[in-house]
Amino acid sequence: MNTNAKHTPGPWQYSPGHDPHNQAQIYGENGKTLAITYSDEGSANAQLIAAAPALLEALRECITEPGAACWKKREYAEKRIRYIDQMARAAISQAEGGAR
Repeated sequence: MNTNAKHTPGPWQYSPGHDPHNQAQIYGENGKTLAITYSDEGSANAQLIAAAPALLEALRECITEPGAACWKKREYAEKRIRYIDQMARAAISQAEGGAR
């Protein structure tokens, strides 16, 4: 994780809207409100916003290269690809409302 980040560290959560305006809330690990969405798509937007830290971490993993020598080892490369695939799938699932 990037310790120089200027945003609130993840994970972020969301609470779906239940009022007539479909207001949804995104909050950080400490329970601090980070954002509130209003619209018919409020809950879906909140899910996507709350997944931002996981999506960012998955993207960072995609571009992190542990060294060219390691990639020459097939077994290591296959494990690394599976790990990145799992992170990306979990982040996408969270963004689409599958995991909170």
